[in-house]
Amino acid sequence: MVGKKKKTTGDKAKVGETLTYHYIKNGNYRTTHVDGVHGGVTPKALIDMSFFAERFPIPLQTTHEVVGPKVVGKEVGRVSREGIIREIEFNIILEPDVAESVANWMLKKVSDAREAKKSLDETKAELQKKSTKRKPRRKGK
Repeated sequence: MVGKKKKTTGDKAKVGETLTYHYIKNGNYRTTHVDGVHGGVTPKALIDMSFFAERFPIPLQTTHEVVGPKVVGKEVGRVSREGIIREIEFNIILEPDVAESVANWMLKKVSDAREAKKSLDETKAELQKKSTKRKPRRKGK
């Protein structure tokens, strides 16, 4: 076993060995869109964050005209909330050190995403430039 690092479990890990993490999605795992976050510091000095998605209200009811037997026409009335809905999707509570680690990770991903976007935009511009160049016409035809 010369040159190979020994694999171990977390409670027995020693410097120079490796530790393997397994990522398993629990039954409540889902992907969701987030438009913002609201929160603060809890009485126990933890970071409390409620993530929300914004949308316009779904009508409570609509009224439509009848234009024929079993044929519904255009909407002529609506009962709905006013404003914008901020639907709380989920809440997380973090130790300050974990929140700082997550914040640093996010800032790195923001930088990576901006670099990727810049590269995509440059590639699109190059392709657009190439496609707008006129092909020379042959004379005599």
